[in-house]
Amino acid sequence: MYSYNSKTHGFKLYADDSGILLPLPSFYSEFVSTHHQDYHLVKNNGYDGAINEYSLALRDVSENLVNTNLAKLGNFLEWVKEYSKKSQYVFLQMHHNIPDKIINYYLNNHLIEVEGKGSHSSSQHLNALISYYNYLEFTGFSNRKNLYIAPNLKTIARKNVKHRTAIKYLTPSVRHKFIRFATSKRDALLIRTASECGLRSMENLGFLLKDFKIGKNKYKGLESLFRELDENEDKLEFIYFLQGIYSKGSNGKGGKSRKIFLSRSILEAMRDYWIEERPVSHSNHLFLNDANNNKGSISKSRASIIFNKIRKRIREAQGALYLHEQEVESDHTYHCLRHSFGTDLFYDLAEENRILVDDVTTTSQVYLTVAATLGHSVTGRFAPETTKKYIRSCNYKKLLAES
Repeated sequence: MYSYNSKTHGFKLYADDSGILLPLPSFYSEFVSTHHQDYHLVKNNGYDGAINEYSLALRDVSENLVNTNLAKLGNFLEWVKEYSKKSQYVFLQMHHNIPDKIINYYLNNHLIEVEGKGSHSSSQHLNALISYYNYLEFTGFSNRKNLYIAPNLKTIARKNVKHRTAIKYLTPSVRHKFIRFATSKRDALLIRTASECGLRSMENLGFLLKDFKIGKNKYKGLESLFRELDENEDKLEFIYFLQGIYSKGSNGKGGKSRKIFLSRSILEAMRDYWIEERPVSHSNHLFLNDANNNKGSISKSRASIIFNKIRKRIREAQGALYLHEQEVESDHTYHCLRHSFGTDLFYDLAEENRILVDDVTTTSQVYLTVAATLGHSVTGRFAPETTKKYIRSCNYKKLLAES
């Protein structure tokens, strides 16, 4: 399942893994994006003042809320796709008829207990699905859904809201440990794409096998790059173009398209996975599920899930064996690998340009290069904060190297 912003239509469209349009979420997207309105329940009082029925009424909503709801709806549909692999009754194409019980399981058990969402995030997901299913009820595609966050899960959600205490920078030896603890070629590669290329979890879906076109420009898929490995034995670095539809942008929109620099080593590992381990499939995505009943592309969160499983194994093995190494903490996430890649790049560029890390500004070539490599925006009010994070992590990097 994926979503993309259609320039032709001017709103977000949703499709399954085969590229077939999912009409109902796309209809909802068109409605809220065009009118900036949605439906909410209003109470109707009887003659005696008692509430005897509810009805749906239109209300105005902001563009930010529209974008948030569409993003959270996409998360839900992605989960439905994953859930359908384990259920013979739930299908992505029939998500409008999913029982309340299963949707509430997603809101409560999955989001809060499994993913550790806090109060604000869980409320956003709840409100998005209420808005969506109210629209489906009004248009006659679904019946009313009683969606909620259970009181005991609200307490857990409040506890989930905490500041992470772990240093976001992971040393090269710790990153290599994550690769060693991986149980398959695919899982090791999903660690490496973040650690060595700076990718987000969802961006791993952007590795396509066949050549592709964007507008009038043609770009090489991985099969073409694999051929280059044999044709250019001395070439150490290869360029792959990551499309913005597989990246993260503001307000739930797609991110920036950018070049990804692949070392010869990681490209060879990708080829080995493609030849030796990847299931036989018609999918154009490199990374596939390994389940017998589903050979489709991995989900957006698969790399994060794999990281969490490896983190657990490493933490169980920590002790005297790793006494002098940086400790892997429960707060470390897949994003820490990407952040560590950015920190190393930031530090090395500052050294090459003979600039003190603390003196790097948002207008310096060091910062602009790192931002372009990672797909960050260099404008707006959050740009300086991004710089500060790398300066702080560079200082942690130096401390860890000295300890």
